[in-house]
Amino acid sequence: MFTQLSFNPTAVARWRDHSGFDGQVYAGVIVLASDKMAHRLAELIPGFDVPHKTLRRLRQSGSAGVDIAIEQIQRLRDDGAVDGATSSPLDATAKPPKRWKLQAS
Repeated sequence: MFTQLSFNPTAVARWRDHSGFDGQVYAGVIVLASDKMAHRLAELIPGFDVPHKTLRRLRQSGSAGVDIAIEQIQRLRDDGAVDGATSSPLDATAKPPKRWKLQAS
């Protein structure tokens, strides 16, 4: 099963604990290109709340979205909230950045 996009690993873990679902769960993670994109997704997706700190980082650096996504995956992995993560590229022709590769725990 794949979760909805979320920046709250505690909420994902709480959902998993109370869902009754016994299979593997993969977190939906997105690489945000900008704070404008984050605001637009928050308008379109119920419950998609982007932390102010994340919005600030996106305004400060155009490449922050990759770092934020990696940190999010690491938090979810470290919390044991999910079995893995899935992400869709912003540009289907773009290659993932070298720092995108994470070691399995």
